[in-house]
Amino acid sequence: MTQTTHALTLNGNLTWIEVEKRIAVETDPVVLENLSLVRDHMKYESVGNIEGVLQTLCSSPEYRFHLPGFESVHGNGSQESIRKFYDDLLVKGGAYQLQFMVDRVTADRNAVVTEGDFLWAYPGRTLAARGISVDDPEAYYAAHCRQLIVWPRHATEPKLTGEEIWVDRDMFLGIAKRKITHFIDANPGDEWRLK
Repeated sequence: MTQTTHALTLNGNLTWIEVEKRIAVETDPVVLENLSLVRDHMKYESVGNIEGVLQTLCSSPEYRFHLPGFESVHGNGSQESIRKFYDDLLVKGGAYQLQFMVDRVTADRNAVVTEGDFLWAYPGRTLAARGISVDDPEAYYAAHCRQLIVWPRHATEPKLTGEEIWVDRDMFLGIAKRKITHFIDANPGDEWRLK
């Protein structure tokens, strides 16, 4: 049976726009540092620079996901755990292209909160390996949800402790109908790429 798909464009450059707008008007140096860490994390992630992502995190990071399929992912107090998570998912799994249309940024000295519409590109072959039937294993399909991320600041290190993520639905439901037909590659600048 042929599935009806909807053409999608994914633009990774949209991910950090609202955070940068907030950075431009922030006057508190600690809040500014927190916002800058989140922006840096987003930009490093957009180009698959795992070492850059880890630079934004404390020495004992914790990731907590409140979304179907990711409940078991935690930092376990180790940068190695986070490195492996990113390497398995982004590098080996090919799921490093995303678009986070943030429409709300809240920040204070303890944390940054970002909320918005989230698209995450998954290769058809990765989905097929998870038991999701797609019409083209070489194409990319968009996981989709509304997402809220809390980015807490570490109590003693000037870094993020990680991410705590909530979503409004299972982002893989209906993914086979959301084929990505056009990518606008994330281009945060050369300083965010692997050296």
